[in-house]
Amino acid sequence: MFRFKQFTVDDSCCSMKVGTDGVLLGAWARICGKGSGEGGVSTVDNSEERRILDIGTGSGVVALMLAQRYQQAEIVGIDIDNDATEQARENFQGSPWSSRLRAECCPVQQFATNNAGNFKLIVSNPPFFNNSLKNPDLKKSMARHTDTLSMSELMECSSIMLQDGGELCLILPAWEEESIMAETEKRGLSLRRVMRVQGRANKPVKRLLLSFQKSTEKQIVAEESLVLEEGVNSRTEAYSLLTKEYYL
Repeated sequence: MFRFKQFTVDDSCCSMKVGTDGVLLGAWARICGKGSGEGGVSTVDNSEERRILDIGTGSGVVALMLAQRYQQAEIVGIDIDNDATEQARENFQGSPWSSRLRAECCPVQQFATNNAGNFKLIVSNPPFFNNSLKNPDLKKSMARHTDTLSMSELMECSSIMLQDGGELCLILPAWEEESIMAETEKRGLSLRRVMRVQGRANKPVKRLLLSFQKSTEKQIVAEESLVLEEGVNSRTEAYSLLTKEYYL
């Protein structure tokens, strides 16, 4: 069990456990647009602002983090792993926001056909390994590799399901930057924000947090950087500030 300030996550049946990547995405992703408050976070309470999709929800940790922040949001988590989907349901039901959360076991390619233009925000911590040695555990292999969900498919499905002006937020390895930019340009998604994440200040960038808007308008890209640790088990002030509403 992983305990946060306002909810608990059981990931015992999930191939991918609660980790830093998911927590970073859940804390960083946000709804932007007209009527935004401090930091671009939307304060408008209407139906267009309240639909969020978590692709590859796993234990549901990212969906739960967003449910905590957006108190009016209706959030759907989808996954192709039956066990993970059931665990997400249990985690959702045990949270203070159970009436606004649901989990479905469904490939995103299928889900997209019935949900065109339905979401203001889509988040995903997607599989990203290409042409690498696969884990003998089938579920872990599905969660980590792009065989069941290529980057091209993720971009296409997200573009279909986003409302105009909606945002897609991802966390990816730094080496995927060039390929993801090529895919988003094809789908009418423009980069709006990027955060480059380093484990420590003297280490290379390890992860990218990326936010794309479904818009044909040229965007000013907001670039940030984040260092996670100052020393062993010592979070930086910036990392602590980003996650302060969630971590105990």
